[in-house]
Amino acid sequence: MKKINVFILSFLFLSALSFLNSNCLAATNTYSSVAIAPSPSGKFSDISVDGITTRTKTLPICNSSIDGKTVRDSADKCLKVCDGINSTWIVLSCIWNKSNNNVFTMNNNYSVGIGTQTPAAKLHLANDGAIVAEGTLDSGVTVPSGPGVRFMWNPRKMAIRSGQALNNEFDDANIGRYSVAFGAWSNRAGEASGALSGANNAATGVGCVIAGGLSNESGGLGISAVVGGQQNKAIGIGAFVGGGLGNEATGIYPFVGGGDQNKAIGNMNAIAGGWQNRAGHGAFVGAGTYNEANGYGSVVPGGDYNKANGDYSVAMGNHTTVSGARTYVWQHSGTEAIYPADDAFIIGTGVLSVGEPIPAYKLTVNGSIGGKLDSINAGPLKVTYRSGAQAGYYAVYAP
Repeated sequence: MKKINVFILSFLFLSALSFLNSNCLAATNTYSSVAIAPSPSGKFSDISVDGITTRTKTLPICNSSIDGKTVRDSADKCLKVCDGINSTWIVLSCIWNKSNNNVFTMNNNYSVGIGTQTPAAKLHLANDGAIVAEGTLDSGVTVPSGPGVRFMWNPRKMAIRSGQALNNEFDDANIGRYSVAFGAWSNRAGEASGALSGANNAATGVGCVIAGGLSNESGGLGISAVVGGQQNKAIGIGAFVGGGLGNEATGIYPFVGGGDQNKAIGNMNAIAGGWQNRAGHGAFVGAGTYNEANGYGSVVPGGDYNKANGDYSVAMGNHTTVSGARTYVWQHSGTEAIYPADDAFIIGTGVLSVGEPIPAYKLTVNGSIGGKLDSINAGPLKVTYRSGAQAGYYAVYAP
């Protein structure tokens, strides 16, 4: 600063001398003078112009003696002003950087508020908060690939992804058109499908849905669904699993409501619940454990270890196996009991009572028994004993 002051004084002196020369001395006399000031380059650690200082070293301590001083800090390339009252350097500008066509900020502590001075997140939109992100199907840049936690709207696929990708699940090649996938651990969805929550779910078919749960799969030819649960599969056309653990509905319109390790494999079949039950084509299992409805249109309402193997057969009770077609059997046994007859109604164990709450016989009827011997006449039956080679009790027509 002393050198600058000397330069200024010299300049003023020479100016005054020239004035005197031009006005007070003879015209024939001429004077010339040269003032040399050293170049400021490399002479000063900082240069001040109107209070703005460019620094190339550590910021000084901010206090009242330099209150209002403005500097550019070479450490972070920020423009700062000293608040001497609070002894604090206040950042004036260093938020945005530009590289080619990219504008960005490198400071991870910054948040952007639109309509608010106190943003609660990296980007905070106040008041109406509307967002518009336009694009064109099958056109535009591809979304970021690889693992990571992120939220993405992908206009080129008209798809949304939100959550965690463990590998390449969120890559453009693995995103189905018109799909959504939310959640963690690689939730993924095919065309017009959705994995709406949970973790490690895969709605891979067309028009398939997984509402939530863990490690569920909905796929095949399409329009299949898993509501929730864990490790459930709905594979085929219109396949459905409501929940539970390890259930599988495979085929055309198979249904499993819930339970554990149930399998409805085939077409138009259903299992309501239970544990380790099986249903084939057009068959139904209501509940229970280890039941199988294998015949077409067969039914096992419940119980344990029952098998309806005949077409349109019904197996009830415990350890009941019906191999005959169109046969109904109820029985209870500790071991498997097989019924091969067709077109039969069988009570395997116990008694049959009509109108008698406490039956005393295998067949008890409290009241009359009627019958029809031909297509015209009908009347009561009478039980009589017949002796002879085929002795026994017989019901005879007794009008």
